[in-house]
Amino acid sequence: MTLKTYYYFWITSLIILIIGLANLNNSDSAVDINIYDTYFVIEHFFLAEILFAGYFLLGLGYWLVEKILKKRLI
Repeated sequence: MTLKTYYYFWITSLIILIIGLANLNNSDSAVDINIYDTYFVIEHFFLAEILFAGYFLLGLGYWLVEKILKKRLI
């Protein structure tokens, strides 16, 4: 059985969400991003939500193109 590309995106998005939920109880879990002299502090769960939504939407896009437009994507 071969998996379609959109399945890989959806599986990856679920793994990212599970990892984000695992770090939900840790109050010190944050990512610091420094751009010039400004620091952006983002919680791991919020970052996981953004990545989950991105991968899920990419998978949805692949699914829509293959099912509605009947195109094979590489």
